[in-house]
Amino acid sequence: MTFLYLTAATTQLVVNALLATQVAAVAELLGVVDRAGLDLADTIELLTGLPVTSPAAARAAGLMQAETFSPNFPVGLLAKDLRYLTDLAT
Repeated sequence: MTFLYLTAATTQLVVNALLATQVAAVAELLGVVDRAGLDLADTIELLTGLPVTSPAAARAAGLMQAETFSPNFPVGLLAKDLRYLTDLAT
């Protein structure tokens, strides 16, 4: 049973890291879009219509465009998960 728990826990860390990296990437890329003078709404519409854009990244982009920055996941818990995953990877 311990093996199954550790497998599930590790998988959850990987899933949370995937979410965190997507949100961070979207934020950075939208910053580039802004600095380049591109239309934010048009760019988000383009990006969210692409098959390479995950639903989570699309949702994050929409929230950022609406300037809705309230956490949808406790930031402290996400930071903890990223620390655990970093420890596991080293």
